[in-house]
Amino acid sequence: MSKILLPRFLTEEVAQNAFETVRTMMITGLNGGIKPFSNLKRTDLHIIILVPAMIGTENEEGYPNYGLKPHILIEQSLGDKKKWDHPYDEIARCKALQIWHDRNDGSYTQPHLLFPNDTPYFGGVKMDGIVVGCSGVQPWFDQMIARVIACLCIGQARHDWEESRDNRESFDFLK
Repeated sequence: MSKILLPRFLTEEVAQNAFETVRTMMITGLNGGIKPFSNLKRTDLHIIILVPAMIGTENEEGYPNYGLKPHILIEQSLGDKKKWDHPYDEIARCKALQIWHDRNDGSYTQPHLLFPNDTPYFGGVKMDGIVVGCSGVQPWFDQMIARVIACLCIGQARHDWEESRDNRESFDFLK
């Protein structure tokens, strides 16, 4: 039977909190005229966070035989999807997969690596093994928002590790 393992400290809750923090920053910045958020051309946005998942089975000795695949940790939207000018959710997913497969570095689309049905837009980030794709505003602000979310996730996951029993008691393997 196939088993899936996800990062222990980068959880859905951590990702959701990062999204909520950025949502609050955007709304406060837009309403208060605070740059760079006051420069956003709309409030519609879709964010997707991909993390590596280990999927597979264990051999007879119990040793894992897993391959790495992208796993959607969260997907969140801002704005009324019925009123969106473009399918920002589909664009964000496509950006994230392009970044995951190193066909887009998040700040520049590599036209020579575009496949049929790919988006030509940039605006996401691959950082410390995770990918955040973002779509809805200008691509450079999509990338900025993705970077902030990635940094929030990585920082909180690190904090959770530092405070964990696994770290405090110096276990050789995580429980």
